[in-house]
Amino acid sequence: MLQAQLIASKDAPLDSFSPQMFCLARDASGLTQKAASQISGVSQGKISKIENGLQSPSEEQLQALASAFHVQVSFFYRSYPGQLDSVPKLYRKRNLGKKRLSTFQAHELMVRQSVEKLLEAVELQPGLPLTLDEHLRPDPEKAAERIRILWGIPPGPIPNLTQYLEAAGILILPMRDMPDGIDAVFLPPVLGFTAVFIVNQSVPGDRLRWTLAHELGHYVLRHYEGRVDEETAENEANSFASELLMPKAQLKSILRNVTLAKAAQLKSRWRVSVAALIRRARDTGAITNGRYTSLMCELSRKGWRKSEPIDIPVEAPSLLEAVIRYHSNELSYSSSSLAKLLHLTPLKFYELFGEVSPYRFVPL
Repeated sequence: MLQAQLIASKDAPLDSFSPQMFCLARDASGLTQKAASQISGVSQGKISKIENGLQSPSEEQLQALASAFHVQVSFFYRSYPGQLDSVPKLYRKRNLGKKRLSTFQAHELMVRQSVEKLLEAVELQPGLPLTLDEHLRPDPEKAAERIRILWGIPPGPIPNLTQYLEAAGILILPMRDMPDGIDAVFLPPVLGFTAVFIVNQSVPGDRLRWTLAHELGHYVLRHYEGRVDEETAENEANSFASELLMPKAQLKSILRNVTLAKAAQLKSRWRVSVAALIRRARDTGAITNGRYTSLMCELSRKGWRKSEPIDIPVEAPSLLEAVIRYHSNELSYSSSSLAKLLHLTPLKFYELFGEVSPYRFVPL
């Protein structure tokens, strides 16, 4: 699934100072201009002028601001990946404030740049296909059926969805400090980049599996090409995830006249939420709309909307960790030298990759 090879190449010469990369670093730090000024000792007016390209920072100011943002000074001299700004953003999200969204979007670009840097030294060779015939894409459920066939998934529940995704060459990066309003973000395989799913590791295991299936739907159906509006893309991804995790042909008869107690038993086997099973029962025609409403009301009365019984284990990805471990074991990178390779401080590296990093980080 992962074949690594050393590529003897050096970093390209650094570009000139980039105000956009400066803004990216501040956004990713979550600091306002005022807060950045208070921490760095550089006036807010100066910071504003730097970000707008009106003034250049001194070497001393660069050092102070880089320290405040937890990046290397060299980070400000990288090329800004502006070509990714036009790619549709595909989030599994709820309500999220503008500032928090801006911070997370900056994290996205940092992750994207860092992953591509790490992959300069290794070659991923996917063992499972992700390309579908064009005529299947408009039908999410048929697309999910085809993926199960192409990937050789036997009838029944998918035991570990994460392993299948990684076998297809998708990098999964869990984060525990993601904003509460975001379950995942899909960084699509465009412009020569590798596909990355950034997922909220703090959510329950059944919800994480649903999120992974949902993001896979966005990928397989190529929603990142912007062919449909956001609402349609979300609905199609949900239909794809439902069929992938709970195939209609296998579950419709089982879900007929389902009760909450039966749904809870099925949760253990199919590793999806009780609520998802009830929705699937309605969508497949196994129960009526009236029965669906009654079951959802019962679900609310029991408090299961907020916290369902029966915990599904969280699936742990391993592919990105293997990439980082290769740098550690085979290329002899320490945690500090690897952070420097990515133009970050060890603290920022741990913030982005701590959940998959073999390095231990002890804050001072």
